[in-house]
Amino acid sequence: MRKNTLIKLLSIVLTTAIAFSFTAAGMPEKSGNNGADKKDEGNVYVMTDPSGKAEKLILTNSVINALPKASGHGLPVYDNDGNKLDCGKLDDQLPLNVKISYTLDGKEISPKKLAGKSGHVVIRYDYENLASYTANIQGREQEMFVPFAVLTGLILDNSKFSNITVSSGRVVSDGKNSIAAGFALPGLQKSLNIDNDLLELPDYVEISADVQDFELAMSLTLVTNNLLDDEGLDLNNTADIRYALSKLTSAVSQLKDGSSALYDGLDTLFGSVGTLADGVNQLADGLTALDANSDSLRGGAQQVFNTLLASANTQIESSGLGNPGLTIDNYNEVLTALIDSLSESNVSAQALEKVKAMVEAKTPEIEAKVTEVVKESVKVKVEQAVTEVVKGQIEAQIRENSLAMGKITKGVTDTVKTQVREAVNETFHTQVLNAVLESKGLTIDDYNGMDAENRQKIDAEVGKIMKDKEPEIEAAVEAQMGSEEIQATIKAAIDEQVSQAAAGKLSDHIIKAKIAKAVEEKLPEAMAGEEAQAAIANGVASTKEQLIAQGMASEEVQSQIAAAAKGREALVGLLQGLNSYSAFYNGIWQYTAGVSAAKTGAETIRANMPALTEGVSKLKDGAGALSDGLNRFDRDGISPVVNSLDGEIGSLRDRFSASHDAVTDYAPLSINGMSVNFIYRSGAVSK
Repeated sequence: MRKNTLIKLLSIVLTTAIAFSFTAAGMPEKSGNNGADKKDEGNVYVMTDPSGKAEKLILTNSVINALPKASGHGLPVYDNDGNKLDCGKLDDQLPLNVKISYTLDGKEISPKKLAGKSGHVVIRYDYENLASYTANIQGREQEMFVPFAVLTGLILDNSKFSNITVSSGRVVSDGKNSIAAGFALPGLQKSLNIDNDLLELPDYVEISADVQDFELAMSLTLVTNNLLDDEGLDLNNTADIRYALSKLTSAVSQLKDGSSALYDGLDTLFGSVGTLADGVNQLADGLTALDANSDSLRGGAQQVFNTLLASANTQIESSGLGNPGLTIDNYNEVLTALIDSLSESNVSAQALEKVKAMVEAKTPEIEAKVTEVVKESVKVKVEQAVTEVVKGQIEAQIRENSLAMGKITKGVTDTVKTQVREAVNETFHTQVLNAVLESKGLTIDDYNGMDAENRQKIDAEVGKIMKDKEPEIEAAVEAQMGSEEIQATIKAAIDEQVSQAAAGKLSDHIIKAKIAKAVEEKLPEAMAGEEAQAAIANGVASTKEQLIAQGMASEEVQSQIAAAAKGREALVGLLQGLNSYSAFYNGIWQYTAGVSAAKTGAETIRANMPALTEGVSKLKDGAGALSDGLNRFDRDGISPVVNSLDGEIGSLRDRFSASHDAVTDYAPLSINGMSVNFIYRSGAVSK
């Protein structure tokens, strides 16, 4: 009996720990100390084929950053973006191996052959714990395993899968799909040395179902070592458990004392039943007399209520809102609707509808004015376009006139050539001056600082050389005149001269008349175009919006809104007054109903007093039996259990302590100080 009791306690402990472990693995950790207690976390994804054989690893950034850089062989390793990593061999550092097997109608079958088949299917996940260690348990070296909690989940199409069951788990359906999830604790049975007949800790998950046309997208298996960490559950302190047992013993003692006190109280009550019967008789007679006046009290209260409602109907009708026909039953609903109708938003909405209707009535007038404005704008654009065409025609005529173009071309060419000659002269003069100064061992600064006489000597020498270079200068001028840059400059200047000449002729009265006639001819077509019609539509809409805004801001509309606000305020006060009296009126009805119910109850109590007397007598006898029973419960039940648990706790504590230390020391992938979760993702099974 001692072992069974301890195992039941352990079952409750492990259930709580599993809940904590998956919460810690699946959710971001929170800290109440500004993050001081928060652990770094990372994920390692183990990608497997449909039978559970590992094919590659995917690491999150936090794990990658913490890994030592090393080269090696083994499973290929990638980051989240699919980039292959050089992290050394990591295969032998995985927490467990997962083997996935399939049977169809009781016969084992490969995943590839199972695709598309129908029948009764069993999918079994076996987990081999790879993280073993040696611990000293009460003076003996024993093999134990890091306590991993494993959760495997699948999403199954309800159109294909039915009658789904999960070992050590459950199935949840949303109608279209079912989620099958099971958990396992591989190695923990051996670590805690628990007899399978007393408590079986699962090290596998098995999903069975009836299936049509088998197909499985994937399965996910989460592995975490948070099962017995400090944030999940601490069984390391046996003092806490012994304290709980002490509290249990104390509670039973209090129950014994309470049952004894209950017996004494009931004995006293039994002696007072006769006095209670006399009081009940007096109460019943008084309530009967009081209930006889209830009809008169209710009738008077109703008459006052109807008078108040009649006055309210008259008041509302005189304000121009019509007679609302208020009654005791409908006054609250009717007044609330009236108050809502007089809210600023409702009154403004009603006023807005009226203003919009007035503005809409003026639509033809608005369209006519807007059309005139748009027509003036369009006319300007048409005139600009026609003028540009005419100007182009004049320019073409000028270019066809060889005499005029010859004159323009010569004038522009001569002007440009003069500018080029000046620039070439300046360049040659600078070169010659620098050469003369250099021959004399002087600089330009020396030259600028000379007196007038010495500068004249140098200038004369430079002038003589420049005269000798005149043919060279003229050749340079001619070369530049033939360059693309100068020719482009000449062309641009000629074009500008032609444009100016054409613009000058636009003021001719004949040309102006021609332009005006063309504008009048093109204006109707332009006004019928999309751009002009859109401008008219936009102008009409904008004008209407302005007129509506002006109407809403008018003194007339604003005064209506203000008047409605005052009327609403008066109705709110009226409703509050009627609600106050309604509370009093309902209180009268509740009071009279209570008196009637109390009278009926008192009569019932008076009729049942003999039974009450007999019941108190039996209750007193039962309390005595309860007191005796609790004494036996403490003697024969609680005390042996407490003594049994107190003797077994030490052994189980050492194994939990060793498992707890394994969680603390476990450092997957040679990473210290980081909590690493492993997620195994199996491949799909499909045709």
